[in-house]
Amino acid sequence: MERRRALAVTIVVFAATYYAIALFLSGGTTAFSMVAPIGGALACYAAAAGAGWAARSATLTTRRGWTGVSIGLAMWASGNSLSFAWYLSGESAYTHVVDALYLSAIPVLLYGLTSLLAAQLPTMPVRMVLDGLIIAGSLFVVSWGAVLGNVADTEKADINWAIAMAYPISDVVMASVVLLVLSAGEPGSRAALGLLSAGFLLTAGGDVGYALLDRLGSYSSNGVVNLVWFVSYELMLLGGVWAATGRQRAAKRVEFPPYTLLPYLPFSLAIATAVVVSFTPAGLGPVIVVTTSSLVMLVMGRQLMTTRENVALTARLEATVAELRLREEELEHRAYHDGLTDLPNRTLFHSRVETAIAEHGGDVIVLYVDLDGFKGVNDRHGHTIGDALLVAVAERLRRCVGPEHQECVARLGGDEFAVLLPGTTDPATGTTMASRIVTAVGGIREVDGYAVTIGASVGVAVNQSDGRVGELLRAADLAMYAAKIEGKGRYALVGSAVGMPEGTDHTAVSSAAPNETWNRAHQIETLVSVVKSASSGTG
Repeated sequence: MERRRALAVTIVVFAATYYAIALFLSGGTTAFSMVAPIGGALACYAAAAGAGWAARSATLTTRRGWTGVSIGLAMWASGNSLSFAWYLSGESAYTHVVDALYLSAIPVLLYGLTSLLAAQLPTMPVRMVLDGLIIAGSLFVVSWGAVLGNVADTEKADINWAIAMAYPISDVVMASVVLLVLSAGEPGSRAALGLLSAGFLLTAGGDVGYALLDRLGSYSSNGVVNLVWFVSYELMLLGGVWAATGRQRAAKRVEFPPYTLLPYLPFSLAIATAVVVSFTPAGLGPVIVVTTSSLVMLVMGRQLMTTRENVALTARLEATVAELRLREEELEHRAYHDGLTDLPNRTLFHSRVETAIAEHGGDVIVLYVDLDGFKGVNDRHGHTIGDALLVAVAERLRRCVGPEHQECVARLGGDEFAVLLPGTTDPATGTTMASRIVTAVGGIREVDGYAVTIGASVGVAVNQSDGRVGELLRAADLAMYAAKIEGKGRYALVGSAVGMPEGTDHTAVSSAAPNETWNRAHQIETLVSVVKSASSGTG
C-alpha cells in the first residue's frame, strides 16, 4: 500500500514539475505549444482513472460516489480532448459543444460527491443543510464580486452570457458540496476525501482566475491558470489512489474536528468581499446586499441550531451521568450487601464495627447468631425454602433491632448472622437483645406453606479489646458455640453462664470482671475447637 502511494506521489510530482517547466520555459515558441491541451487532458483522464480505481476497491456505500466522480472527470477529460481537437482544426468560431460537455459533467460530479457525503452520514442533519447554504451563499458573494457582477452587467442575455454565468455558478455549487464532504469525512477516509476536495477547490480557483484574466484580455494557455488545473487533476488522482489503497474500516469520529469551522471561513471571505466592493464606485448592489443579509440570517439560524443541539446533548449527558451514578451506587451496594437478604455482608459489618468502636470510644456489643436446624430444613424442603427461611430470619432480626438500627444487622454467610449494638457495654443490653432474637427466630413455624422447625444460638461479646475488631468477633463466635454446646436455642455471654430466652429458667449471670471475661473466652476456645466439627454437622 505504501509503495503504491509513494509511486503515485512521485509520478504526480514529476508530471507537475515537467508541466510547469514546459509552460513557463516555452517563451512563446511552438516547442511546447501542445503541452497545455495535451497535458490537461491526460491529467484529467488520470484523475478519472484514479477515481475509477477507488470505485472498484470501495465498499458498497462509497462505490456509487467514486463511480460518479470517475464518470464526471472522464467527461471533463473528453471536453479537454474536444477543445484540443478544435484548436488543431484551426476554426475561428468556438464550438459550444465543449461547453455543453463541461457543464453536463457538473450534475454527474455533484451526484458522486453527494453520494460520498451520504456515505459518511446516516442522516443529513439540519445543521449541515444550513452549513451548505452558508458556504454556497458566501462563495456566491465572492464570485459575484469577482466575476459574475461584471458578466451580468456587460454581457447581453444570449447563449454566451448564459455560459459565462454558468461556469462560476457551477463552481460555487461544486465548492459548497466539496467542503461539506470534507467536513463530514471520517478519519479513516479523510485523507482521500481531502485530496479529492483540494483538487475540486483548485479547479474552481482556476476557473475564477481564467474568468478574471479573460475579462482583462491577458489569458494565456501557457500560464498559471492551466498549471492550477493540471495540479488539481493530479490531486484528484492522488485522492483516488489513497481511497483505493486504504483499508476499508470504520474509524472513530473525532469529537471536535477542525473542519467544524469550515462554514465560517467562506462566510468571513464573503463579508470581506462585501466590504471591499462597498468602497468601489459601483458600491454594494442589491444582489450582494440581499445575499449577505441572507447569510447573516443563516448563520444566526445555525447558531440557534447549535445551541439547541448543545442543550439536548447536555440533557443526554446529564441523564447518562445520573444513570452511571445509579449503576455505581447499585454495584457498590451489591459489593457490600448480601444478595439474598439485602443485609450488610461480612466486609461491611466488619467496617461498621470498626467505625462504631472509633465513634463511641470502644463502647459496642456484638451478637453472633447461628441458626439451629437450618440444614435439616434445606435437606427436607430444598434450597428454595431454605432461602425463603433466611429472608424470614433477616426480617425478624430487623424487627428486633428496630428501625433506628436496621443497618446494624448483617448476614455473615450461610446461616450465620450478626448484630451490632453501638454506644453500650452493658451486658444486660446485650443479653436482652439476644433473648429477643432467640424468641423471634424460634417463633418461625411456617415458610411458604411448609412447616419448619428452626432456632437460634446467640453469642454475646462486650468489647474490651481497645479497638481490635477481630478479637471482639472471635469472642462473640466462641460465645455462640458455647450456647450450642449447652443445647442450642439459647444465648451465651462471654465469661458468663448460658442464658435461655425469656419465659424459661435462666442460670445466674456471673459477675466476672472484664479481664476475667476475656480469660474465660480463651478457656472456652479450647473446648469449642473440639466441638465445632460435631456441631457444624448438625446445623
